[in-house]
Amino acid sequence: ASSPGQRRTTMFEGLVAWVLERYLGAYVENLDKSKLKISLYQGNVVLTDLVLRASALDELQLPVAVKWGKLGSLQLTVSWKHLLTKPISVKVDEVYLLAVPGTDVPYDRVE
Repeated sequence: ASSPGQRRTTMFEGLVAWVLERYLGAYVENLDKSKLKISLYQGNVVLTDLVLRASALDELQLPVAVKWGKLGSLQLTVSWKHLLTKPISVKVDEVYLLAVPGTDVPYDRVE
């Protein structure tokens, strides 16, 4: 049987995974709790080996198409005590991207 503290941590990890999926799910494919490492009291959330979706950069309207992409790690640092008043720090490490010239992306030289 698990202790109340372990159940709270598991529930918290599930909540964090849900929030991350909601905001990062459009950009990464394999977001799941098994890739989530949380240091609850220090405010650190680390995700590793994330695969980028082919559509991850579409809203930037770049003249390239993503064929494959990977993030080695994504680290969020959150001040839980000051969540509404202090910024959340996001650090991305080891970005690998295979892109080809886009054929259906309009290119505007002025932009």
